[in-house]
Order: sequence, then C-alpha cells, then structure tokens
Amino acid sequence: MTELWIVRHGETDWNAAGRIQGWTDIPLNPTGLRQARKLAEHLRTTPFHVIISSDLTRARTTAEILAAGRGIPLVLDPLLRERCFGKLEGSRRDPALDARAVTPGPEDGAESEPQVRQRALRFLERAAAAYPCARVLCVSHGGWIRALLRAVGVSHEIALHNTGITRLIHRDGQWHVLEIDDTRHLSDDPAPAVRPTRLAARP
Repeated sequence: MTELWIVRHGETDWNAAGRIQGWTDIPLNPTGLRQARKLAEHLRTTPFHVIISSDLTRARTTAEILAAGRGIPLVLDPLLRERCFGKLEGSRRDPALDARAVTPGPEDGAESEPQVRQRALRFLERAAAAYPCARVLCVSHGGWIRALLRAVGVSHEIALHNTGITRLIHRDGQWHVLEIDDTRHLSDDPAPAVRPTRLAARP
C-alpha cells in the first residue's frame, strides 16, 4: 500500500499579495520558512521512505527543511510543478472573485486544467509503481494538489493553505483520499488553523 502525504509549500510574498505564481520561481518569505519549520517539527516522529518535491524554489526549500536530519532521499520531480499560467503570472487575482477562480486561455500560453490533471495522474502512477509499500512525503502547489484531487474524484472546490497536509493511499488498484488540508501544526499562528477535511476511503 502506497501512502502519500502531500504538502503545499510555505508562503511566499506573492501568496501574501494575491499574485498568480505558476512557474515563476518565487522563494519562501519569512512566514513560509516558519511554516515549514513548524511542519518539520510536527512530522518529526513520522517516518517516510522518500521526499519528492516540485523543482520550483518555494517547494524545494520547504522540502529541504522537511528533509533535514532524516537521512532519506530528496527527489525533485517537475511533474509536481504548479500549473503554468503563462502571461497571467505576476498579475493580481481579482479580490472580488474566489481566490481560485482563474481561467487562462490558450492565448495566455498557459496549461489547461486537463493537462495539469494528466501530470498529476502520471505522478500517481509512477508513485504507486515505484513505492508500492512505502509512506512518501511530497511537496507541491495549491493548483496542482486541487487538480490531483479532482483527478481522483473529489468534485467539490477545496481551499488549501500553505503547508497544509493532504493524505492519500493506494490500495487494491485505486487511490483513496483520507484527509485534506490539515494545518493543525499552525495552531499558534495569527490565522486560525484549519481542521482537515476527512473522507472515508472507498471500500
């Protein structure tokens, strides 16, 4: 049984400003570094076989903090990159709209939603084949994680917070979502922590 713990990277200045990041390589800000350290302490006693991260700096730095002192491989995988938003990257989201309501067109040079889902599915296939009896820690991005969840059957819209944990297991040839966006490790931050959405695994 493969178990994936998928983490959204820590906060960046563009997250805080409501800017669309996509493939633009923005580093963690001080808040993001603190979030990653809190998550590392929270997961200190949880064993993992490997850490797999998006190769973008904000995810890689989060993964490096989580990997410190563990003595396990850290693998960078472009399949975990955020959705490319092309010309829209760097622009501010409209505060009057839902924070995730961005629909770039082909003229923007962006990836389509189906393309991101296919990347997520390719990663799931690879993880199930490469780590059939392991717990794997992954670091990715909000848009990519939402695309992955839709690909495995989560139809409702999901809010994902920086360093929130989403857990899936692969059992009997299927992926099952156990938990979405657990941020209890941030319980003493100014913003209240989010209780995870728990879903019963399908039999």
